[in-house]
Amino acid sequence: MRKQYLWLALAVFILLDTSFSFWQHLNVELDGDMAAIILPAPWYSQVLQDPLGLGVLLKNEVYAAPNRFFAHQLLSSYFKTVPLALKAFVSPIESVYLASALLKTGVQLLLLLVLAAYIRVAAKVGWPQLLLAAALLVPLFHTSGYNMQMGIIDKSVTYTVFYALPMGLLLVFFWPFYRAAYTGQALQLGIAQHVGWAILAVVLAFNGPLVPAVVLIICPAALLYGAWQGSKQAGPNRLQATLTGIPRAQLLHFGFISLLCLYSLYIGLNNKENLTGASLALAERYARLPLGLFYQLTVKLGIPLILLLLLLNTVLLKRQPASAEQQRLLRLVKWLGLFAGIYLLLLPLGGYREYRPDIIRRDTFLPVLLGLIYAYGLTSLHLLGTLPPRLGQRYGLALVAFLGFMTLADKPINVGNQCEKAAMQQIANSWTSPVRLEDPDCKVMSWTKITDAAYSADNAQMLHYWGITSETRLYYQQ
Repeated sequence: MRKQYLWLALAVFILLDTSFSFWQHLNVELDGDMAAIILPAPWYSQVLQDPLGLGVLLKNEVYAAPNRFFAHQLLSSYFKTVPLALKAFVSPIESVYLASALLKTGVQLLLLLVLAAYIRVAAKVGWPQLLLAAALLVPLFHTSGYNMQMGIIDKSVTYTVFYALPMGLLLVFFWPFYRAAYTGQALQLGIAQHVGWAILAVVLAFNGPLVPAVVLIICPAALLYGAWQGSKQAGPNRLQATLTGIPRAQLLHFGFISLLCLYSLYIGLNNKENLTGASLALAERYARLPLGLFYQLTVKLGIPLILLLLLLNTVLLKRQPASAEQQRLLRLVKWLGLFAGIYLLLLPLGGYREYRPDIIRRDTFLPVLLGLIYAYGLTSLHLLGTLPPRLGQRYGLALVAFLGFMTLADKPINVGNQCEKAAMQQIANSWTSPVRLEDPDCKVMSWTKITDAAYSADNAQMLHYWGITSETRLYYQQ
C-alpha cells in the first residue's frame, strides 16, 4: 500500500511540474526566426522545394539550410494549421502562444519519457520505476531559472524544433537497438518497423544541425564495438565471427543513417547562412572553445550541481562491492565522458555564428547535457535500490533536496509576453500602416527592436495569416 501511495505521489509530482512548464511556455514571447521560416521568406523557400538537397549535389547551388528540410517543413506546417484550429477556443493572438506552448510541452514530454525509459531498461528495474526515473529528471527542464545554461527546451520554439525535437527523435531511433543491447534479447524488427526506421533515418538526417554529429560518433562506434565483441569468439572463421557480432538490422540501419548524415554534412557545406556574415578562422574557433565550456559550466549552478551529484554517485558506486552491474555503470559513465569530449572537439568544425561567439551554447551543448542527465538519472536510480538502508535514506534525502532546489530554481516568468501581446493588439486595432508601437522597447516576433517598418514585412504577413490583423500592417518602434 505504501508503494502505491509513493507511485501516486511521483505521478502527481511529474504532472504538476510538467503543467508548470506548460504555463511557463505559454508566457514566453515569440522568437525572431518564426515568420521567415513559416511563410517562408524568399531566402528559406528553396529548402522547402528541395528536401534532399539535390540542387547542391547536382548543381552546386548555395542556399539557406539545404540539409534541414524536415525542421523547416514541420515548423511551417504546424504554425500554418494549429493556431488556426485553436482559434475555435481562444483569440487569434492567444492561439499562437497556445500552439507554441503545446509544441514545446510535447517535445518536453517526449524527451522526458524516452530518457526515463532508457534509464529503466539500463537499471534493469520494473515498469513502475519508470515514474521514479521520470521524477528524477522532470525538475531539470527549466523554462526560466537556468534555461540560458541548461535549457533543454529553448524559449524559442524554432530552436526547440531544430535542436530538442531531433534529439528526442534520435533517441526513439536508437531505442530498439539500445533495448536489445541491455536486455540481451535478439533484435527483431518486422517489415513495417524496417520501413518506419528507414523513413525516420531520412527525417533525422535532414532535420537539424545536431543529429549528423551525434550519429557519426555513436553509430560507427557501436558497429566497431559489436565487431570487436564478435572477433573475440573462438572459431575457424574469424571474419565471419566478427560480422556476426553485429546484428544485421543494426548494421543495416546504423550504416544507412550514417551514410545519410555524411551526405547531409556534405550538402551543409553550401549552407548560405554559414557563408555570409562574420567569419572566424578554425584555429580561433578552437581557441574560443575552452572559454565557451567554462561559461557553460560555471555561470549558473544548474550544470555544476548535476556534475557534483554524478561525481558523488560515481564515488558511491566505486565503494560498493565489485559486481558486473557496478562495473557496467562505471564503464558507461566513462563512455559518456568520451562521447562528450569527442563531440565538443568537433563543434568548431560546424562553423561560426555571431550569436554564439564562444562556439558552445545551450543549444549546441544539448547532446552533452542529455548524456549528463541520463548518467545522473541512471546512477541515482541504481543507488536508491542498492545502498545499505541507513546510507540509502541519507542519499534519498539528498536527492529530494536536490530535486526540490532545482524545482524552486525554475522561477515563474515575471516579464513574459504581455507587452508583445499588447503590441499585437495595437497593430490589430490600428487602421493605418505602418503602425508606430507605443512601447519603444517591446520586441514583436523579433530578436531586436524594429526601427525600420520594412523589416517587419514578414511578421506583418504572418500576423495577417493568423487572423490577428485584417490586412498586412507594417510596424516599427522609435
